[in-house]
Amino acid sequence: MRNREKPEGLRIGELSELTGVSRDTIKFYLKEGLIPRPVKTGKTMSYYDPSCVERIAIIKKMQSERFLPLHVIKDLLEDEGSAMEEMALAEAFMGTSAFSDPVTVVSLEEIRQKTGYSIQDIEKIEKADLIGPRRDEPGREFTSIDLQILSLIRRREQAGFSLDYSLLMMGIYRDAIRTIVREGTQLFAVRAKIDEKLVTMTQNVSEGERALAEFMPLIRTKLKQNYLGQLDIQFQTIRDRVLDIFSFKSIKEPGSDIECAALIYDLLFDEPAVSLELEHLSRLVQGIRALLSGEYEEAREIFEQYPPDGMCRAAVMPLMGLASVITASMSPWYLDVIRNFRVAMGPLAAPRDKVIPNTLGILVDYLRGAVLAVIPDSFDTHLSAVELLEGLRPLIDELDVPSTHREKRAIIREVWIKSRMILATMYLYDGEITKSRLLLEEIEKEPDIHHVYRDWARQQYVHVE
Repeated sequence: MRNREKPEGLRIGELSELTGVSRDTIKFYLKEGLIPRPVKTGKTMSYYDPSCVERIAIIKKMQSERFLPLHVIKDLLEDEGSAMEEMALAEAFMGTSAFSDPVTVVSLEEIRQKTGYSIQDIEKIEKADLIGPRRDEPGREFTSIDLQILSLIRRREQAGFSLDYSLLMMGIYRDAIRTIVREGTQLFAVRAKIDEKLVTMTQNVSEGERALAEFMPLIRTKLKQNYLGQLDIQFQTIRDRVLDIFSFKSIKEPGSDIECAALIYDLLFDEPAVSLELEHLSRLVQGIRALLSGEYEEAREIFEQYPPDGMCRAAVMPLMGLASVITASMSPWYLDVIRNFRVAMGPLAAPRDKVIPNTLGILVDYLRGAVLAVIPDSFDTHLSAVELLEGLRPLIDELDVPSTHREKRAIIREVWIKSRMILATMYLYDGEITKSRLLLEEIEKEPDIHHVYRDWARQQYVHVE
């Protein structure tokens, strides 16, 4: 019997050994049309073309490095010309290329070992939408990009930034870049319809995307410089704005500290003052005088030394915050400003005693809200200021001040006007034009108010019409 010649080709076992994929995977590729059919010499004897080795290597590379689905890989293999050009264009637009470092698969355990993060921390970062596995449990796989992101988060921790803070900060960048990617892709698609050459010039697209990537850190630095410059301008105006908050047209400045203390007591309380209370008030007046004369550090020290059980302790707290805010705004260094503002936030945010008299409570909330309103919005005090100032209206409406207490009635009325002015400005900043206009109308229609307030309201109409 004559021996039959062995066909050129590889048995499935040989192909499996040369490519590193299982027999089942080879059969699956065959079923999906990714590799050519073998030559069959019998019911259980098939020989695969040697080109299948390179073809399977390409399939694995496209899966592991480009994460392409099999149907896309099939199209690329069937039409090497236009399909490969399409992939090259897509890679250029995404900022990747066949010559860049390949994106590889990384296991959860490898990520844990290389970053030192626990499984719980990795899951926390994953929930923050900064990394994401290629597939869910079991056998979760990440990419080398995820590993790089985790390494950057770890680097921030080593620099002293907490994980939670880094997740919040990087989340801001993620959201901004997500918008850039979406709108940039849409714009590219629109321009591609207008200029057909745009989608045929892979090298130009690659260079254009590279220029945008280099543009990102430059514009970030420029915007940061501009923003800090705007903050500096705001800091320079804080002192005058805060002192204006504390200035009342309806009060004539008394002579001695004792006279001033007696006036403050009469404004805030109904009962006769005793000598100890007047002594406490006198110390409060010393701090106020230091504040008005520009001795802000001295004023803060006086307020800090006010007795904890003093009758006006509740009023001292926002005054101490007021002095701290002015001191902070005058610092030449941004980091010093941040530190000093943190000090100021304490007394401004401190809750007031619920049993203090209504008049004092109104003044305390007015001072707290008004001072918080002048702090730049990057310190996140805007909403607290609005809440405090809006809460004054019901307190003032409920307050019953005898007609004989002229000074008290006058100052409460002025607090109402000044709080409306601040709120009108804040509403305008928030884009709530109608609410701002209504407050301006209330101020202008208020009878017998100081002309400064009415003139201010009229000037603001230009912003709400």
